[in-house]
Amino acid sequence: VEGGVDDDTGSNGNDPSGPGNSEIDDNGCMDAYAFDKQHEGNSICFYEDFSSWGWTNYIGINPRHNEPLGITHTYPIFASAFQCDITNSMEIGMIKIYVTGGDGRPFANVSVSLTNPDLMIQEFHFFVGESAYPLDQNGKESINFEDFDISLSGLNTSSYSVNNIEWYDASYFISHIKVCPKLQS
Repeated sequence: VEGGVDDDTGSNGNDPSGPGNSEIDDNGCMDAYAFDKQHEGNSICFYEDFSSWGWTNYIGINPRHNEPLGITHTYPIFASAFQCDITNSMEIGMIKIYVTGGDGRPFANVSVSLTNPDLMIQEFHFFVGESAYPLDQNGKESINFEDFDISLSGLNTSSYSVNNIEWYDASYFISHIKVCPKLQS
């Protein structure tokens, strides 16, 4: 990647052809993102800062983040919510973020599960930070998956978990899931 531009896609994270703008590709795959439906003001649509849809979500300070028993935050996952309009999208699953602490900084266990039996998770990308977006190698805000904390592909599963992610007292997170139709055997 040179100058913040991905040579494979030509996207610099500000390009409408970048992540989060294809509705359904030729293989029937869709982009999906977690969205704070209960507290919509805690979700920021990428369109406010980039030319792409998707959300960064804010989880404020909670004293239970530092307790051994912790707290679980649950968010719906929406696919193909072009321009962040959930009325024209599909709710396809849930993401649960269990934040706990005890001695020192809190950490999170993140699990994604699909409720649509016809879809499978192919890719999972996750960012957590004190600012709304990750930074690229040039220190600029980015929504390119290569700048996320976790970037996995080739999963082909209906659920996935990642454990022991460093968490902040107050954090933003982005959870992108690429889903594809389940292959019929």
